[in-house]
Amino acid sequence: MTQSAAENMIHHSTAGRIVNISSGAAIKGGCGSTAYASSRAAVESFSRVAAIELAPYGILLNTMRLGLFDTQQKPLPPHMKAQLEARIPTLPLQRPGTAQEAVNVAMFLASNLSSYMSGSVVTVDGASSVGTFSNRPVVDDDPRYEWLTEEP
Repeated sequence: MTQSAAENMIHHSTAGRIVNISSGAAIKGGCGSTAYASSRAAVESFSRVAAIELAPYGILLNTMRLGLFDTQQKPLPPHMKAQLEARIPTLPLQRPGTAQEAVNVAMFLASNLSSYMSGSVVTVDGASSVGTFSNRPVVDDDPRYEWLTEEP
């Protein structure tokens, strides 16, 4: 799709934006996801190089690396529902992203607000790529971390 869009834009001398979609699996795969994770990493690498090649034409290309988003049709198959219910409490925001939250970032990348961004990979995952949330106490009794456990 990138190639087709770029060819059309170049042919018509039209500057603009291309936004590719990747996944957190590109940097944090899991058992059984070899093909998916490597294909997402390839999208990111391809997009970085394409951004260089398309820059002379005024075409800016960025990639969104998405985390867990609630896009599945409902009801979920029982095994998927159980896996999702077990995963959500470990996410820093303790919820999946919404389609609108992904659209908001895509619209930013497609707008003039991102006029000096190209070749970027923007992670949209509610902080899940930086760590997981724990329901256990953050620290034992170290006073340096009181700000994490004090009541608001």
